[in-house]
Amino acid sequence: MADKRIGELPVAEALDDDSLLVVEQQNQAHSIRGELVARFAREATVQYVGQAEASAEKAKASQDAAEKSAADAEKSKDAAAGSAAEAAQSAASAARSEENAGASAAKAEGEADKARAAATTATDKAAAAGQSATAAKESETAAKAALADAEKAKTAAQTAQTEAETARDEAKASEATATQKATEAEKSAETARQYSGNPPVIGADGNWQTWDAENGVYASTGKPARGEKGDRGEQGPPGKDGEGSGDMLAAIYDTSGKQTDVFAYADEKASEAVKNVSAGNVYFTDGETFQQKLDAGQLKGQDGKDGAQGPVGPAGPQGEPGPKSDCIDLVLGPEDWTDNRQTVADPRLVMAGYNYLVGGAAGRDNLAACHAADIQAEDMTEDGKMSFTCGKTPESALTVRVYRLAANEEA
Repeated sequence: MADKRIGELPVAEALDDDSLLVVEQQNQAHSIRGELVARFAREATVQYVGQAEASAEKAKASQDAAEKSAADAEKSKDAAAGSAAEAAQSAASAARSEENAGASAAKAEGEADKARAAATTATDKAAAAGQSATAAKESETAAKAALADAEKAKTAAQTAQTEAETARDEAKASEATATQKATEAEKSAETARQYSGNPPVIGADGNWQTWDAENGVYASTGKPARGEKGDRGEQGPPGKDGEGSGDMLAAIYDTSGKQTDVFAYADEKASEAVKNVSAGNVYFTDGETFQQKLDAGQLKGQDGKDGAQGPVGPAGPQGEPGPKSDCIDLVLGPEDWTDNRQTVADPRLVMAGYNYLVGGAAGRDNLAACHAADIQAEDMTEDGKMSFTCGKTPESALTVRVYRLAANEEA
């Protein structure tokens, strides 16, 4: 081959393993085969391809961790997802760079510089992938921190909810206790009002009677209001004779040595004298005798106490039955009171030709409740209606009994 300049040589369209190339090495001209160039290209890029693959794997792991953290911490989801997407894009770029590097090694057309340039490009992509992996790691860390904060917030919310429920339960318990105390206080006040307005009295049997607030009546205690008259005490010893002109000396006034109460002695003797005096010989200051006033009925004293009740006499003949009265029970609902007044409708309440008596229906509790609420009936003003008033609004329904009598009947 004749010597020619490189520029004068024809351009090869392909480079294969048997191709010969001229190179300068240590100031000497040498020839190399195409397979050496291909091997050099492969060796030069293989470390960068490995790094790119490792970066891609790390990026994929970071992507998975970021996606899991994003699921647990919703607030960091968008940031982690974005970082994962960037990592995926970097991995894809690294994969494409790997393919480009492999293709360049397989198709190296004679220029090692292009192979190095491809390797450099792969290195840059790998570095970018590493940065993306770092960003993904940081996002994962941020996601974990956000998750921890969310757990703390959740725990705080649960604690606050528990405290609120406890406070609500305590408030309900306090309200129930206050309601119970208020009810007890109201009952005590009502009992006190009844007792203050109904002091103990002496009954017809001479015993003390106290007010029964529950039944609204006086009840006998069985204890007498007055004690029995005691026996007269023994006479004490006579005192010493006094001194002076004003004293009644025994030597002068008790010459018989009786040593007794002179006044009691005088009363006793006067009583004996009266026993022996007839009524015709006892005179009053107006000149009339005791017998005269007694005969004229002028000596009548105060009425004495009633004697003991005699035995029950035999029953008399049965009288004729009286006219029958109608009995109407009316219910007063606790929610129907307005300004302590309530009107009840019943078609049997007819004004013309009838008189009405009103009282509590039978039943100890009902009667006591009617008395406690001071239920009173008003005069009727129209047919079919009767109005009632109360001194205190009842807490439960009460039943009043209305007796309807014909106008000619006596109540």
